Amino acid sequence: MKKRIVILGAGAAGLMAAIKAGETGAEVVVLEHTDAIGKKLLMTGNGRCNYTNTDLSLSHFHSLSDPDKTFIGKALSSFGYGETIDFFRSLGIEPRIRRYGYDNGGYVYPASGEARSVLKALKSEADFLNVKFYTGCWVRSVAYMKDQDGRPIFHLDTNLGMIRSDSLIIAAGGKAMPKTGSDGSGYELPATFGHRFWEFMPSLCALRCVGSFFRDIKGVRCDCRLKLLISPPDEGAAAVREQEHLESPMDIYGFLRDDMLKETYEAYGEVQFTDYGVSGIPAFQLSRYVSLAVKLRRERYILLDVMPDMDPEELRELLYRRRDKFSDRNADNLLNGLLPEKLAFMFLSKAGIKPSQGVYFITDQTIEKLARLLKGLRISVLDTNGFDSCQCCAGGLDTTELDPSTMESELMPELFFAGELIDVDGDCGGYNLQWAWTSGAIAGTSAGKVRRYRNYPEIFPTNSITYQHLMPEAEELHKKKGKNDKNQSA
Repeated sequence: MKKRIVILGAGAAGLMAAIKAGETGAEVVVLEHTDAIGKKLLMTGNGRCNYTNTDLSLSHFHSLSDPDKTFIGKALSSFGYGETIDFFRSLGIEPRIRRYGYDNGGYVYPASGEARSVLKALKSEADFLNVKFYTGCWVRSVAYMKDQDGRPIFHLDTNLGMIRSDSLIIAAGGKAMPKTGSDGSGYELPATFGHRFWEFMPSLCALRCVGSFFRDIKGVRCDCRLKLLISPPDEGAAAVREQEHLESPMDIYGFLRDDMLKETYEAYGEVQFTDYGVSGIPAFQLSRYVSLAVKLRRERYILLDVMPDMDPEELRELLYRRRDKFSDRNADNLLNGLLPEKLAFMFLSKAGIKPSQGVYFITDQTIEKLARLLKGLRISVLDTNGFDSCQCCAGGLDTTELDPSTMESELMPELFFAGELIDVDGDCGGYNLQWAWTSGAIAGTSAGKVRRYRNYPEIFPTNSITYQHLMPEAEELHKKKGKNDKNQSA
């Protein structure tokens, strides 16, 4: 007879919560509505799993409900980079740190270079702690009653039957990559307990832009600086948004305000050009602000700087020198060696220079125009590339309704949250996984602290004929799934 903790979601946060809860001696049951655990974890870091970063500055984390990052800071102070490294080392995962020129952080990967080794280590530890997993299990509703101490007992109505729990941890994810199971349905259960949400928005994804020239430079990669420009707020549009919010029957959503956005943001690194716009880390870092600008109906532009290591005057002087040096050659030599060929031809065309014309005939005025374009080509941004391809979401459960030291709901005792469902998102570089580990560890440890003893079956069928019919079929599915998992592990 142990305290039972049920966890909804078997992603990174849910797995961490399960292990930490199991370490307290609690009985832990994890329900996952897809057919496998850790699907999204396997895709992180292009399959290499950048699981944390040596630089956990708060500037790398963002929240609509926690703009001064007090909530985030308190949580990270109890389980940060050092605790994450030590935890995974205890599971056999040795860190390998890589550094890039984009920022001061050290990107931490498993020495194996494979995300599957991280998932295997987590699953192995959970199995050692007797954590029970049920995949293909979705929750239709949650109800609760109070015991003699006035604390709730949760009743989860699932397709496998009714499950009771002393504590409930919801780590159901956001809306990023719905094919991995993050379909945005995670907000429904917290909403039944009165929790407020900030609308999910795509983050860490490519940007869709205006320009037929993108077809000509598709696939080109180049170190660039992107400067996102957002138009000033429009009072009329703000009034319309506020009226629509007040009239909406969905009163669980927070109201997005214009003061949540600045008018400029910058990011530097390798940009990959696509046939529809820009991708790569710089675009990813700016995507959450583009999403917010779209919601706030603010116009947005990017200034593309393809010569980020030179100031404008240095670039002008360089172009003049190259014009003099190559005065007896064709214009396609002017930018040769400075930029990838396709990109160079695009900028020559934008400046009105034909690659076949003589360099000698390029005027000072044209050189000045080319220099301005190379340091700041203005591109209109339509939107992000959407939830299907984004790596995480901005928005989520309002942090003001959670205790950062426990991840427990301020509205309902024994109800905890973890992971992307909470209104915290991070930059590229392992920050979102770090938030999953941090929030999951805090929630799992906190949920297991107070033990109350009950004696009841793990799962029992409801009076629903549908549920009773599905029970044998689901159990057979789990048996087959267990055999497949063992074969894959072997």
